[in-house]
Amino acid sequence: MWPTALVAGHFILFTLIGHVHPFTTVYVLWVMLTFNSIWIATGLYLSLRMRRVTFAVITNLMLAVAAYAIVPALLFVFSQLIDDRSGDLLTEQGTWQLPYMYLGVYFDNAYRNMSGINSVGGYWLPGNHSVTARTFLLTTFAVGLIHVLVSYLILQRTAAAFDTIVGRAGRNVHGPEFDPDDVVTLSSGAGYAGFWRRGTALAIDMGIVQLGCGAIGILVGIGVLLIADQSDTPPADLLARYFCLGLASSLVVGWPYYALFESSRRRATPGKSIMGVFVTDADGRRLPFARASGRYFSKLLSGTLLGAGYFIAAFSPKNRALHDMLADTLVLKR
Repeated sequence: MWPTALVAGHFILFTLIGHVHPFTTVYVLWVMLTFNSIWIATGLYLSLRMRRVTFAVITNLMLAVAAYAIVPALLFVFSQLIDDRSGDLLTEQGTWQLPYMYLGVYFDNAYRNMSGINSVGGYWLPGNHSVTARTFLLTTFAVGLIHVLVSYLILQRTAAAFDTIVGRAGRNVHGPEFDPDDVVTLSSGAGYAGFWRRGTALAIDMGIVQLGCGAIGILVGIGVLLIADQSDTPPADLLARYFCLGLASSLVVGWPYYALFESSRRRATPGKSIMGVFVTDADGRRLPFARASGRYFSKLLSGTLLGAGYFIAAFSPKNRALHDMLADTLVLKR
């Protein structure tokens, strides 16, 4: 909260000495507090869910990067493949969640009005380049309320499952204290991670690996455009090519990502940690790196036939997917 307090103090000071209109300070504080409320809520949830607070902070920052950078970047690449105006409109749809867009448009118009400059274009919103100040401000208010609502739902979920998240209610599910090399025993056959919990963890991990590699590919493509002579290749085609190369590299990057995390002290990838699940062998022991690697490459078989190997987890005993059966592993709730 200290950066918020610093910015608030800055605007309040300039309001008191007459250089900033009081409404501007109110507007800035509204955008900062409402838009950032969602990261406060996810940060609280992750810091309780994950054992290491530093890891929770890094994960929370990655969520913000994904929302503010990766999503607009991906929409930009896809939009460049479209030749007409609809491509620009697609790019703009990735800016609804950006607080910088609302602040930038507001300050631009405030500066023009203060300087007596004719405000060409005036206020605008994604997909609409000519809206009234009233419409723009009401939209900012509404989007801020949506952020607050989502934050409330996250905090409500955190409060409702607080004992489970911090391990108090679930302390008797696993026999010994969770240590790096302890054997995890189950009481009464409970504790197997369900299909939807596993599927959500998989989606988070795939987003981290594939979107991360795709974003890196875009950055490499931008670097090539700036450094090398690529006059014979349209920029959109070059960026799309490097984006696809980044996605292809995720198959290689995914191996150390999954194998190192699942054989670590945590026994879980970031996605699994967020969803409160972890991986063991059939006897509840921590996986060695070689076995975790075998589990990862077995996923190639699970992904064939439209991912049928993953859907097996919804019906099989102990909620095992095909790659769990091949590697003889279990996915348990923490």
